[in-house]
Amino acid sequence: MLDALIVRAQTRGLRAISLSVEDGNRARVLYERAGFRMVGRGGDSDVMLRSF
Repeated sequence: MLDALIVRAQTRGLRAISLSVEDGNRARVLYERAGFRMVGRGGDSDVMLRSF
């Protein structure tokens, strides 16, 4: 599902997509493998960005 979202964003011409991931969320590894990088912090969550 994440791969499909990335492809759709790219085909729509978006330059990047972001998400927030809470501390302790094991999905963080999945996001990092998909190219997301931490760019900020808000409360108990990291903001991650995937640029194209």
